[in-house]
Amino acid sequence: MKEIFNPKILKIKKATIHSELFENSLFDLPLTLFWKISIPLEDFQIGNYTINYPEIELGLFTLPYKSISPKFDRTVKLLKSWKELPNSVFDFSGSFIDNIGSIYYNIKAQDFEEEIVESFDNIVDIHQIEFGKIFQNKIAAKLKIQIHFDSFNMQEPPFANDFACDIFDVEVELEIKEVKLLNPKMPVTNTLEAVAISETALQIHDYEVQVENKDFFVSLTEKQNRIFFTFKPKF
Repeated sequence: MKEIFNPKILKIKKATIHSELFENSLFDLPLTLFWKISIPLEDFQIGNYTINYPEIELGLFTLPYKSISPKFDRTVKLLKSWKELPNSVFDFSGSFIDNIGSIYYNIKAQDFEEEIVESFDNIVDIHQIEFGKIFQNKIAAKLKIQIHFDSFNMQEPPFANDFACDIFDVEVELEIKEVKLLNPKMPVTNTLEAVAISETALQIHDYEVQVENKDFFVSLTEKQNRIFFTFKPKF
């Protein structure tokens, strides 16, 4: 009989949420805003093992969640900006299909007289994300997640069949990070503008960013497989 894992032993460090722009013609996926949540944890004990450098990574996913397989549904209205996150709730039924969550960690082991470090992971299901208010560059969030110790992508953890985990809540403040452009066919022509884009919040279609607390409209123009960014102050 498996022992039930106690999630109260998980202590959160500095958590973040960031977004990435991505497109894929194979799935008929237009340029779309995806999200990723990273939750580093303090080391903890499970059974006789010390879990080192644990980190929960959830993503990439759209909001609301929509699978890109076998084909992305263009009719779904997606969030275009972090400004739409506050006081919203998103359910992730079926997210396990895309395997969009994991917890990564290291375990030290003894190999004869030499100590070695091995890396492991376990699948993490997202069931729901509830966003609260934004304060400065952080947003409050409550996540319902579940760790599957017997499911993994890398090698099998030594306690894979010893522990089970129920769905539990994680309340966290997420620091809002930069948007990244993920498209090798769309090189940015101006390094300074590219840096400015990567360090700010960006909307799709009605492109809008914040640079040093000032609002700008941004237009993107494609010429000869290159993307030109044009900044226009918002008054």
